[in-house]
Amino acid sequence: MAKAITTAMTLLCALTLCVGVAAAQDSAPALTKSVTLKAAGGATFSAPEWTVTKSTDAAVVLEQAPEPARAIPFHIMMFSVEKGPKPGDPIDWDTIRDNIKKSAQEAGRTLELGLGDKFKDAEGFEARIMSGRYRDPSGSIGFELISLIKDARMVTVALVSKDPNDKTRALLVEVAKKVRVTAAPE
Repeated sequence: MAKAITTAMTLLCALTLCVGVAAAQDSAPALTKSVTLKAAGGATFSAPEWTVTKSTDAAVVLEQAPEPARAIPFHIMMFSVEKGPKPGDPIDWDTIRDNIKKSAQEAGRTLELGLGDKFKDAEGFEARIMSGRYRDPSGSIGFELISLIKDARMVTVALVSKDPNDKTRALLVEVAKKVRVTAAPE
């Protein structure tokens, strides 16, 4: 399998230079923004109304700036789409995880990333949850992602927050459940 998620993860790693403000948010943001990526045949995501800070055909990064007075914390969400295993081919989740960790290392960070449970809430996809923490001299920051594979493409939804919790996981899950692949891959 090609170097999984490397381009998108490098983009995300570059944005996690500082540790964000930790605060609780009472409710998950509404998923009112539609984001479409064109690479590898495309995918469409439902996203919160956060600011797009980086965008390519293969990846987009959205940022929620902190608002301590309203208990809104800093978050970064990343979506990517790329060529994945062909239908029927085995999925090497360990290699996918290792490539993500390698991307972080190439960006000068240490990423502790565990391969979690199968994600069964995205109809028609084979998917896995991964979670861990970035560490660098300035501190650490939480990192969770769901990689979804369907129709020879891999779609990833990732969320960076200082202290992932049930609310951040719920947001990640809601976004992943609504992912749609578009045209047949090239």
